[in-house]
This record gives sequence, structure tokens and C-alpha cells, in this order.
Amino acid sequence: MEFASPVKVLRGDPAFAAALDARQLETYQPIPSLALNELPNGRIERRIAVGLLPRGGDAQHEIVAVDLVRRRVIHFEQAINDHDVVIWYGGHFTHDVNREGPAQHGHIVGPDLKPVNW
Repeated sequence: MEFASPVKVLRGDPAFAAALDARQLETYQPIPSLALNELPNGRIERRIAVGLLPRGGDAQHEIVAVDLVRRRVIHFEQAINDHDVVIWYGGHFTHDVNREGPAQHGHIVGPDLKPVNW
């Protein structure tokens, strides 16, 4: 439900309205879903992140932050297009060494990571 509010702000922004209405851009909720901004006085502004996935045309994939209080869209200074991205993944399991020796386990933990466009 919270995701609908920032998408509504995007639909009212002249930079995105036409492309969203024509379905040239598809919105999605990225992870992390919040883009926190620390102010000089130490307060934190909470902004909702929105992914914009192009559907054809020349548009670039982008993630923006939407400030619901001021009803404005914030672009990040650096895009990740054509850059290396590092993904950290941790897998955890319990191995009972009293029942199985160190060479007797065959645990596989985690998803299969498949690079795209490498």
C-alpha cells in the first residue's frame, strides 16, 4: 500500500508521467525500499525508493527516491548502468559434527547466481 503513494507522485511528475502512462516505464519496488537522507542537524528524511524499468525505447533503468512530504522525485547522482556491481550473500546452516565427520557433509547453501549481460 505504501508503494502506491510514491508511484502516484511519479505519475504527476512531468519527467515521468507520459512514459508511465504509455507503459514505456514499469515501476517496481527495489531492495532496499527506503532511501534515507541524513540532514545537517542529524534528522533523517525517509524517502521511498522506486525502480523504473524501461520497456523499449532509449530510456535507462533507474532507481529514484520519492519524498512524499514535499512530493518530489530525487535522482541519485550515480547510476549503476555499465558499472560493476558487487553482491554480498551469506548462507548459514548448522552442521552436527557429532553425527557426521567434516568430510561427510554435502551441504549446498544459497541460490544459483546467474550473471546477466557479462
